[in-house]
Amino acid sequence: MKVKSLLQTVLALLLILSVSVLYAQSRMIKGKVTSDEDGNPLPGVNVTLKGTTSGTITDVEGNFSLSVSGDNPVLIFSYVGFITQEVSVGMQDNINVRLAIDVRALSEVVVVGYGEQKKRDITGAMASVKSKDFNPGAIVSPEQLLQGRAAGVVITSANGDPGANPNVRIRGGTSINASNLPLYVIDGVPIDNGTVTPGGANLGAAPPRNPLNTLNPNDIESIDILKDASAAAIYGSRGANGVIIITTKKGKEGKGTLNYDTYAGFNTPAKYLPLLNAAEYRQFVQSNRLNNDLGNANTDWQREVLRTALVHNHDLSFGGGTAKTQYRASVNYFSQEGMVINSGMTRVSGRINVNHKAIDDKLNLELQLMGSQVNDQLVPYSATGGFEGGLFTNVMKMNPTFPVRKPDGSFFEYPSPSIRNPVALATQLSDNVVTNRIFANIGATYELIQGLKARIAVSTDRNLSTRKVYVPRSNPAGLPFGGDAAIRQNDFGFERFETYLSYQKTLMENHNLNVIAGYDYQIFNREGFGAAGRDFITDAFGPHNLGAGNSTVLAGIPPFSFKENNKLISFYARANYDIAGKYLFTATFRRDGSSRFGANNKWGNFPSASVAWRIVEENFMKDIDVVTDLKLRVSYGITGSQEIGNRRSLTIFNADPGLRAIIGGVPQTGVALTQNPNPNLKWEETSQLNIGLDYGFLDNRLTGSIDYFIKRTTDLLLEFAVPQPAVVPTILGNAGEVENKGIEFSANYTAVDKGDFRWDISANFAHIQNKVVSLAGSADSIFRANASGAGQSGVNTQVIAPGLPANSWYGPTLLRIENGVQILGPRQVLGNPNPRFTYGINNSFRYKRLDFSFFLQGVQGMEVFNNTALEYTVKNNVFTNINMLREAINDGTNLTETPKFSSRWIEDGSFLRLQNAIIGYNFDVSNVKWLSNLRVYATGQNLFLITKYTGLDPEVSAAFPGYDYANYPRARTFIFGINVGF
Repeated sequence: MKVKSLLQTVLALLLILSVSVLYAQSRMIKGKVTSDEDGNPLPGVNVTLKGTTSGTITDVEGNFSLSVSGDNPVLIFSYVGFITQEVSVGMQDNINVRLAIDVRALSEVVVVGYGEQKKRDITGAMASVKSKDFNPGAIVSPEQLLQGRAAGVVITSANGDPGANPNVRIRGGTSINASNLPLYVIDGVPIDNGTVTPGGANLGAAPPRNPLNTLNPNDIESIDILKDASAAAIYGSRGANGVIIITTKKGKEGKGTLNYDTYAGFNTPAKYLPLLNAAEYRQFVQSNRLNNDLGNANTDWQREVLRTALVHNHDLSFGGGTAKTQYRASVNYFSQEGMVINSGMTRVSGRINVNHKAIDDKLNLELQLMGSQVNDQLVPYSATGGFEGGLFTNVMKMNPTFPVRKPDGSFFEYPSPSIRNPVALATQLSDNVVTNRIFANIGATYELIQGLKARIAVSTDRNLSTRKVYVPRSNPAGLPFGGDAAIRQNDFGFERFETYLSYQKTLMENHNLNVIAGYDYQIFNREGFGAAGRDFITDAFGPHNLGAGNSTVLAGIPPFSFKENNKLISFYARANYDIAGKYLFTATFRRDGSSRFGANNKWGNFPSASVAWRIVEENFMKDIDVVTDLKLRVSYGITGSQEIGNRRSLTIFNADPGLRAIIGGVPQTGVALTQNPNPNLKWEETSQLNIGLDYGFLDNRLTGSIDYFIKRTTDLLLEFAVPQPAVVPTILGNAGEVENKGIEFSANYTAVDKGDFRWDISANFAHIQNKVVSLAGSADSIFRANASGAGQSGVNTQVIAPGLPANSWYGPTLLRIENGVQILGPRQVLGNPNPRFTYGINNSFRYKRLDFSFFLQGVQGMEVFNNTALEYTVKNNVFTNINMLREAINDGTNLTETPKFSSRWIEDGSFLRLQNAIIGYNFDVSNVKWLSNLRVYATGQNLFLITKYTGLDPEVSAAFPGYDYANYPRARTFIFGINVGF
């Protein structure tokens, strides 16, 4: 009996074990793999059973099925560009996985001039910012995406005006009179990024608009920055200020996916100036027994012209493709109200990117097509409108006891014609700009033989900008005529033809050669016209019937038109050679011919060479497990700048209305010499030495780079005085030298990566010293940058002189104030508008489906000229019945005379800003067949600012960097968004 029972027990155990084994051997696991970034399905993901060779790949919709066995099976999901993930199966039959993008893996391939390279093979200095790392928020232009994200790249927002042109410097400024802006390359096409916006009214025109506003930031995949001469020399005469390469998103093989991204939010002024309020103003007037006009109102003029402004964005994209053809199309609508009433911008844009392979995949055809329209509604806020000033100068001057409107509803008019009602100024004037842009690039690449490819491409970029301005008959400007209308139009564009050969070959074991040689032809066309009218009998026509006004010629504003072009012809070559991926060599040469320069110097040569040693590949490094990557780079090269405008080397005569005469009873207009010729005019040249080290530790958990550079610009383009008497007193020539040298550091560190939680930190730091070496052939020093405001006519605030940083603040020191009078010392250097160092720190956290990140940006050691305080920190403002800053009565100096430019108005502009923060959540939509992803998020921009600067914001670039006067306030922005994929 016992034997029988034992036998039954054994048989039962065997049966259970057999069933278990059978179950384990026959379990079928199904599931879907998607991207953690956008929720799109991932085809071709490797799914393997850990510890075995059993595996499968996901289909075009990201689905998989796999038979598993074992007591505790574990599936491994791996895909190029994504972080490998292990998942315990347990008792699950359906497993859905979201793979996170591996930023370090993506950064292995970067875009360089005329091609791509693996990051490990780069021998020059460059930075790459992928879409995952872009600054979030209400982004108007691409520069905002990378502000503070790359070492040595300083991007200063002009102000809070939507669409205003930012100031961009890569490793410091290289020129004094020519442009310091980098070259922009969009999908391989170098563009002309000069502002196309026509000039506006005579009442204080808004700053030039940013041409890159026409691009949709959601279309951008990556931004690569070429910083040293080795990286930028392939662009020759246009690469002296660095190169920013913008690559747009392309279609991917797989099922077509539709994605909709939208956000809405609001902007509020981050800070208000401390002007006297109505009660403080009355108290000061009465306590000083002044006979001022006092009203009964309590008007805060800042809050009357500023508002909480709405912003919203809608982006719809569709992409997909086959192994032969990939496509992506997008449409975007962006609208942002300006914080100043009656201002703002809207953008409508569309893009199509298509790639197609043919003839056994030997031929690759590509098309990039973009169209956009930007509408800018401007207000005259800059302080260039004559003695009456612009919008914000009138905000500060306006008596706070006066009302905005009279009892009858009409605008209150100030007793003095030199002060305008700022609310009327903002609402009565009409100033609108419409800019249409068409960009197209068509290219074909054919593999002639193995390793040898030929490419041909044509591209065009057309910008048409129309500005219409109208000042009504009854206006706040006090104009001595009834109505003022103007229409001006600029039509700028270029055509480009490019062709090159590329050859890649392994010459012998572990010796690799990659060569490119090509030809580039570009022609830039510019034309425009303008007409105006005055003294209209009605405001009904606005700017749309100029003939309804008096004769424009009699009114002193004749019509005008212009047309010009310039050409650039280039030959270039680059060779990359490596030995076993350990010793890397790059040589580049470009020869440019430009129509902008003199007959004797139309051609320039721009060579560069660089080497790199991958130390980590050496045998003596094999046993040092902590070091994952270590590469030493050295480069030297020469680049140039041709950004001086057209025909500067030629004799120029222009029509001069002041030279009219009656000849034979017929009025004739004469011509006058307006420019002296210089047939020897040539390029500015910038030579640069760079020594860099790329590193990776702890299995690339910590990565980054360190660079030291010396950059010298010679043959500066400067205006020189000519012997007198002369019709034109100056001539443009070459002389002088500027030097920039510094160190850059960047680091990326994964602090925590455990299961559901990950914490990544990235940081960058740059220290740059700028110095004018010489001004040979010119004056010992150049004084520039006039101060603004009453009593400041002809007062220079900056000096360019050998041994000093370019554009140093220069003027008298303030010794003391006695009886309200300023006692000034000798003139001397007062400060440097260029920062000593800049830095940025980003923290990213992810817990399961929740993510959070914040970015801090800092600038240290720069001085700012507070021109606003200079004009409005004075008590005698009230004696003339205008307002002043509260500091004028609180600082104890008792200043009563007209302020003078001095050291008092140069302030420390160092700051630390919480540039942005974002929190988001990705919903699990695996059980919703018609959804591929769903994400909600909230973002804040410019959340706090730590600074000693007393003005609105130390990050200013009004008329020139570091100059703050009556500026448009910076915004604090909050937006809420949703991203959904179908």
